[in-house]
Amino acid sequence: MTCTPESWSSTGGVGQIEKFHGRLVIRQIGEVQWQIARLLADLRTE
Repeated sequence: MTCTPESWSSTGGVGQIEKFHGRLVIRQIGEVQWQIARLLADLRTE
């Protein structure tokens, strides 16, 4: 699954993801934040 690929800074969007002290820091628009939250929740249940 991908979360709105065109919204990330590498493709001209505003979203950013980075690792900080062993954690993911995600800066993204609200709707994509919810998509990421659902994706992470799904991964936890597998």
